[in-house]
Amino acid sequence: MIPQRLILQIKNMFEHSSDGIHIKDNDLCYRYINQACLTEMELEQEEMLSKLDTELPFAQYATHYNAHDMLAMKDHIYYQLDESCTKSGKTIFTLAQKFPLKDESGKIHGVLSIGKALDYNKLLQVLPSITTQQSSNLKITIDKKILLNISHISVDLSAREIEVLCCFLQGKSTKSISKKLGITERTTIFHINNIKDKWACNSKEAVFAKAVEKKFIKFPSLWQLIPDAFHI
Repeated sequence: MIPQRLILQIKNMFEHSSDGIHIKDNDLCYRYINQACLTEMELEQEEMLSKLDTELPFAQYATHYNAHDMLAMKDHIYYQLDESCTKSGKTIFTLAQKFPLKDESGKIHGVLSIGKALDYNKLLQVLPSITTQQSSNLKITIDKKILLNISHISVDLSAREIEVLCCFLQGKSTKSISKKLGITERTTIFHINNIKDKWACNSKEAVFAKAVEKKFIKFPSLWQLIPDAFHI
């Protein structure tokens, strides 16, 4: 049970914040949601209060949210980019950072989440800013296919060819690519040649130029952050 005084402190601090703020107790039930968060999700306070993520319109994403909650309560602080949906079914994305909710004595009563809701256009603006330096403090749970689509990247390659291309664009050798992807070097070369054929390129330089043209050049570092479970 979260002390009421702690809930009131959070409410006084964040009720009028433009960020979406909520707190959950140790059982991961919502105990406070600010107006920005409610507006983003198209919900009323009574529709979320005391509920678990599995009982809400975005229940299908609960596993990702709750994994972030549990790690936050263990003082593992990082950003997470998730897919979500509103009450009406509209797809949105949330970039959130979560913290253990502690009282004056340091006792943990739950988790505090501070996040922003992003539509497709806003997410597209955010993606290029994600760099290798940020990767240690960011986890992405959304599907790779969604990222390709919203980035307006022409998906004319197979999933494996995209994997090989992303490594290739990072300057990795065929040997390094093979080791990373668990395939033979001969198979790696085969995929690179397929990419050249599909893109009508006759050199490595031409592949890089085509990747720039297709807006693919900004994508490799982002691709590496997404779990393999989300292959297209």
